[in-house]
Amino acid sequence: AVYNSGGTVFSAKKGDRIKVTGNLSVYNGLLEVTPASAADVVLLSSGNVVTPTVVTVSQISDAIQGKLIQVKNVTFTSIDNAGSSIAQDATGS
Repeated sequence: AVYNSGGTVFSAKKGDRIKVTGNLSVYNGLLEVTPASAADVVLLSSGNVVTPTVVTVSQISDAIQGKLIQVKNVTFTSIDNAGSSIAQDATGS
């Protein structure tokens, strides 16, 4: 993830390929890059096709953090707006 601290103004849209230079840190167990300024976020290309990786519920792990995924035939057995929902498919939950 790219963390925007101090009101740094930059924008990236779906399909943009960007290069980010900054400090790498761990926040809530996830990696994030904090650029010092908008100049540290460089647009390399735009309009790229973004295709999600299709996974099952049992394949969801830290190894795919930061990737766009698609889970087919999934049912949410519990929805918690605070971020602790339970999803289930034929492979488990």
